[in-house]
Parts: sequence; structure tokens; C-alpha cells
Amino acid sequence: MNYRYNELEYAEKIYKNGFQTDFIKYELILLVKYLKQEKNMKLNDTINFIYKFCEKHIESYNQVLFYKVIDGAIKEGRKRNNKLIEIKSLPIYKCELEYIDSIKIENDYKKILLSFLINKKISHEVMKINNKNIDNKISVYFNGTMKKYNKILKVSNLKEKHDINLVINKLVDLNLNKNDKLIVPLVKGNIILQYINKIDYKKNNEIFYDMPISGLNNIGYIFDYYKKVPNIKKCEGCKILIKSKSNKQKYCPRCAKEIHKQNKLECWNKNKDKYRK
Repeated sequence: MNYRYNELEYAEKIYKNGFQTDFIKYELILLVKYLKQEKNMKLNDTINFIYKFCEKHIESYNQVLFYKVIDGAIKEGRKRNNKLIEIKSLPIYKCELEYIDSIKIENDYKKILLSFLINKKISHEVMKINNKNIDNKISVYFNGTMKKYNKILKVSNLKEKHDINLVINKLVDLNLNKNDKLIVPLVKGNIILQYINKIDYKKNNEIFYDMPISGLNNIGYIFDYYKKVPNIKKCEGCKILIKSKSNKQKYCPRCAKEIHKQNKLECWNKNKDKYRK
């Protein structure tokens, strides 16, 4: 499971079971944040706990060798504006979809615009967790590394293959109106997502879809669902949007696996006396 937006659950697993990966410093930072936020642990108690934790869970542990790693993790995790990220869902509003759909461009590009928007909304939610005084206006600046651009392309669930450079060039060249750019290019591949400022949230702030955070990998399905594409439906378990292979499919692969597991367990409990004979 991707715990990027559910650090609380991840930190609890570390606290109860030890390190989950080889990224020791990252997991120690999460653990320190967890001790501060959920256990109200003071600095000295945190230091003692972390050293004992490392001694218990790191093979061939040496306090001198791990001092810098532990010290850095404690300093980072104890920062005031460094809290555990926990985002369960993100509301997608009708006005957002209506506005993007009104732009005269192919649907694949509309999906890309929606993916940019949701990317910025998630970033804004993270910032609000660490800074409650931040205003509600979403930043329209996008730091255009190739990795980030390709991620946007991947989660957009496009019908055809696209070159990300050609996609951005086309979006940059498109005007909303005369001299009114959809996207404004900056230096080093960075862009301003100007169209986001055009969305009128006062016009229709009805929530179209409350997207579970696990649905971030298939943002393009949201636009398909809005357009009533027949094989796009909600998983009856976790409510993420899925591309169903048949009318009988009700669940995403993860929920289907869990339900199958639960059914097997119930079957066993119901017939355990027969199985033991």
C-alpha cells in the first residue's frame, strides 16, 4: 500500500512492528512525528525511545555509527510544522469538471488538465495540515520536472499514447480567449496553470465525487465517470473508480481479494467441524 498520504497508519505499523523498509531515516522521522503527535512524548523521552527502538530493530546496531541518522531524524520529526500526513479523500466539485469540460480541446487533454488540478489540490491539503493559517487559494505554479510531468500523464488514463513535451506545448499554445492563456510557460519547464484561476467555485460547489486517496492513480477515470462512459464505475467496497471488464464486476482487485479471503474464512468457520473429520 502507498502510505504517502496516510503517514499515521504507516507510523503505527513502524511503532508496533519495527522498520518496514531499508529507508531507516525516513521511517524514523515518521516515528518521531508519531511519538510527538499521538503519544505526546517529550524530547528526552523521544530520544530514549528511539535509541532503544533502533537497538531492538537494527541488526548489528552501533550507536556511534547511527548517531547522525538518529539525531537528524529527531530534529526533523520534532519540527513544529512537520505533522503526520493523513488525507482519506478529496472532494471533486462539479464546477471543476464543468469548467474543464467546457474548454474546446480533446478529452485526453481535458483529463490531463484535471490531473494537474487534482495534483495541486492534494499539495494544498498537505500544506494545510502543516500550516492551518494558509488560505484556501490553490497554488497554480507547477514545478515541471520530467518525472512529475510523466506522472501526470500516467494517472490521466489516456486512450492514446502521448509525448508529454508535445502535450505541454499544445496546452501552452491554446488560448481560452484572446490573449488569455490556458497555461503560461516559465523557465526550466515550469508552468503556471492559469485555467485553475478561472474555475468559479461559487457557481456550483456541489461535490460530484469524493475521491478516496487510493484513487489518485486513476484520475482520468473521474472525467470518464463524469462523461458517463459505460464501463467506468465505483468499486462497491472502497468507492474508487474502476474500469470494469464486465457488467458483473463490482469491486476493484484489492477489494475483490479481501472479500474472497473473508468468504473463505467464513466458509471455514461454518464448516470447520466437517473439515476436521
